[in-house]
Amino acid sequence: MKVPELLAPVGSFEALDVAINAGADAVYLGGKRFGARHYAANFDLGELEEAVRKAHFREVKVYVTVNTLVSDFEIPDALEYLVQLYEMGVDAVLVQDLGLAVLARELVPKLELHASTQMTIHNLEGAIWAANMGFERVVLAREMALDEVEKIARDAPIGVEIFVHGALCYCYSGQCLLSSLIGGRSGNRGMCAQPCRKPYDLVLGWVDSYGRILRWKRVSLDEKYLMSTKDLAIYPYLDEVVASGVEALKIEGRMRSSDYAAVVVSVYRRALDKIAQGEWSPSEEDWMKLALTFNRDFTRGYLLGDRGRDLMGRDQPDNRGVLVGTVVSYDSRRREAAVQLEGDLVPGQGDGLVFIWPGGEVGFVLRDVPNVRDGIIRLGVYEMVERGAKVHLTRRAGLLAGTVSGTRHIPLDLKMSLDEEMKPVLEGGVPCLKGDVTVTVTSSFSMEVAKRRPLSREDIEVQLGKMGRTVFCVRSLEVDYPGGLFAPLGELNRLRRDLLEAVEARLVESSRPSFEDVNDVNERLKIFAREWKNPSTQPLPKLGLEDVSISVYTSDLDGVKGAVGGRCARVYFEPFIRLDDPHEAIETIKKAMRLCERYNVEFAWKWPKITRRSFLDTAIFILEETETKVVMVDNIGAAKTIKENVPHVKVLGSSGLNVWNHRSTRFLGEIFERITISPELSSKEIEELARRVHLLEKHPELEMIVQGDLEAMVTENDLISTALKDQSDLSTEGKIWGLKDSTQRIFPLVTDGEDRTHVFNAVETCLFDHVPDVLKMGICSLSIDARWRPGQYARAMTKVYKEVLELAILEEDPERLFDLKKRVRKMSRGGITAGAFVRGRKEPLP
Repeated sequence: MKVPELLAPVGSFEALDVAINAGADAVYLGGKRFGARHYAANFDLGELEEAVRKAHFREVKVYVTVNTLVSDFEIPDALEYLVQLYEMGVDAVLVQDLGLAVLARELVPKLELHASTQMTIHNLEGAIWAANMGFERVVLAREMALDEVEKIARDAPIGVEIFVHGALCYCYSGQCLLSSLIGGRSGNRGMCAQPCRKPYDLVLGWVDSYGRILRWKRVSLDEKYLMSTKDLAIYPYLDEVVASGVEALKIEGRMRSSDYAAVVVSVYRRALDKIAQGEWSPSEEDWMKLALTFNRDFTRGYLLGDRGRDLMGRDQPDNRGVLVGTVVSYDSRRREAAVQLEGDLVPGQGDGLVFIWPGGEVGFVLRDVPNVRDGIIRLGVYEMVERGAKVHLTRRAGLLAGTVSGTRHIPLDLKMSLDEEMKPVLEGGVPCLKGDVTVTVTSSFSMEVAKRRPLSREDIEVQLGKMGRTVFCVRSLEVDYPGGLFAPLGELNRLRRDLLEAVEARLVESSRPSFEDVNDVNERLKIFAREWKNPSTQPLPKLGLEDVSISVYTSDLDGVKGAVGGRCARVYFEPFIRLDDPHEAIETIKKAMRLCERYNVEFAWKWPKITRRSFLDTAIFILEETETKVVMVDNIGAAKTIKENVPHVKVLGSSGLNVWNHRSTRFLGEIFERITISPELSSKEIEELARRVHLLEKHPELEMIVQGDLEAMVTENDLISTALKDQSDLSTEGKIWGLKDSTQRIFPLVTDGEDRTHVFNAVETCLFDHVPDVLKMGICSLSIDARWRPGQYARAMTKVYKEVLELAILEEDPERLFDLKKRVRKMSRGGITAGAFVRGRKEPLP
């Protein structure tokens, strides 16, 4: 049975060596820039080149992560980096940014691209789009179920890669703004501060007519880490996953230790080899090794159907180890804990242990051989531990023993013969990722008839077979030798060394593009650099009142009434859609459409950020029944579905498209008529993008969110129902659920019609003061996010911003602006922030 490629995480040279020797087919790693794991050690250019050389010598592929979003200021550097990676022979790069991917196809067409999981591809249409874009592989969203994965692997003309082990993000990758909104550390830039691993209280708040939280009560829960997931581990079900037809199985963990890489890769390697032979069953010993390496407790993940509490590790966010037993007593005089063992696992000398009880935790290393009697083990602990404390084994001494069986060598086939001048000719052949490599070297000396002690065939074989500490091992050795001749042994050694050097050089050369291809790429890069115009000299259009409009996002009919009552130009309506009852949604959408028609307001049905196959099928039916003319979506797969089924419908793009540069905008302009710019961009980055967009002959209209609660997360986990013991507490009329952090900020929660949880920022985005600057950039559409807010908020905020637009364009009455801002503050929830527009993001200098 053919098994998928095993792909290992590498954050250092040490991890690279152990991953290779443990049996990885490929490794993925990052450079110092443009990678989604900024806090891993990562590799500079010289180190990357050495890593590629090391891996390719052992027939291991190297994929480099270039999977962050890129602003227009960074595109030239990012492209130059891609060219450098191409020249050093990397096997593929993982990309998130759409604009960078488009440019890579134009400038470096032979560089293999993989669509990063940060692209949030979660439906067949998205995978087909990636294939048509020139991607060779797609890393699917970790929220997909195995039957969905299998269908994409079967029906999409692209290789499919999935995660099978390691940490899980709480939010769909690529759609998480929580770290960025809280502290300016963007997950889309590899800077995530992991706020999902922090403690939170679940609260229920009472709201006023604007949706502001007036008071709240804490919901009593036993757990604090409400967004902390368990670690994914599908090892016991690996044969099911292999049978799905995926191309690659990915292990998460570039930030983890080399020991982690050694153990996890070796366990999965052994399993895959056994599956290939048709004789695998899960090993308890290997399962224990995985648990002892690192775990937050294990889950089968969304891939194999785990949901709710089976997916979440809410009691603690860090390594749990393996449960050993429970403290039954503590002798303070002897400083000794008696622990009742709960299984066969007995800690030994050198093991790491931790005692955990409510409000306390003590960790230590076991220095002595423990005393075990009648299922009780006595452990010396200098700090007092409470009775009932759980004891976990977090590190096993000797865990790595036997994990990696020596160095992974390159098999070498040698053949020696003599030419007409009796000079030894040595031929060496080695397997290579791109075909076998054969090298021949001829000695500078001739063998002569021996006067005393002729060399035997065995003598020659011994000398030629000495590989020492090289990366090679002799697989076969053939010597065509008549006998009776002599040559200095040193000359045979030199011949062998010359061959090995030549083989190494050929291996490096074989994995790199040809000189002609590199020349062509560099010429295209030079042309691009010359044509990369400075847009600051180009005048931006001066906007009048007739050119500028206000859009309002809303989620119910009350919000629609408020938005049209405030005289907005268009409504983006995102109601709850129950897939088992589309007729209710049809009636709701029709009512919203009639309201908009009455006030001459453009209506757009806003689709949810995540559109799985089940939603798409239902949504097309709803579209046809309601005769909706405009739809707004957050992913290309959804847009493609619309265009293929109802091509007359106008499609708009929301912020989930993660538009950071004008090349993304230019490409998306072929599908979308209006695009919302990412809220993570600074004012300088937005201005650069806007200027470059206006240089294009044809481009979509640009829109910015200027007011409202930004969606920080969307997750498949139904956070509220998972947390609550009493499901009758779910009723929230006139109230709102939220997460309260240690600084008393409350992040509102909404559960949608498909039981996904949406987490909103605790502080409301407000660009009131910066509207004049936005207009000067030529951005003519401003939007207010009033989803899950009362209609009064939508109406009042729309009216305020219409006045702001008038005053900004006419440049008059600053006192009136001051009064309007007071009204905005009064209506806002949790305070106001200009966010990244003013402060930018917290990032190191390049």
